[in-house]
Amino acid sequence: MKKTFKSLSILTLIILILASLTIACQPQEKPNPNDDYDMEDNNMNNNMDMDNMEMNNNDLSSRAETIANSVVDLSEVNDATVVITNNTALVGVNVTGNRDMLDAEMRDRVRSVVKNVDNDIDRVVVTADTTMFDRIDNIAQNINRGRNVTDYRDEIDNMLENIDSVL
Repeated sequence: MKKTFKSLSILTLIILILASLTIACQPQEKPNPNDDYDMEDNNMNNNMDMDNMEMNNNDLSSRAETIANSVVDLSEVNDATVVITNNTALVGVNVTGNRDMLDAEMRDRVRSVVKNVDNDIDRVVVTADTTMFDRIDNIAQNINRGRNVTDYRDEIDNMLENIDSVL
């Protein structure tokens, strides 16, 4: 009986060892591409987010261009450039006589035109400084080329702060 028990124990041990080796040494199961619905949905959502950002960017560019064209219609303004962020329009103007400083009346006229053209604008910041004009124009052109306005968030915030501190 002892011999049978010993043989049975050895046989059981061998079976357990073989079973564990067989189970543990199997190759990893590869995912079925047809079952990968979550990844496709995720990519689709990412593409939709990119499309929304692009549409939003195009909308901001279009609104900014419309505002700039309306500001240029003022007799004292030779050129204008606009960047919109949130509900703020950052407006750079090139005025007749190459003045870097705008008087309060001219600044108010520009603000009035901007708010009449775009009802979504709550805040209008205007500058005639040539350096600021060039910076605003550069940002506007890059946004028109497809860069996102959020890429310029820090620079725009810095300009808004600098212009407000001068006023």
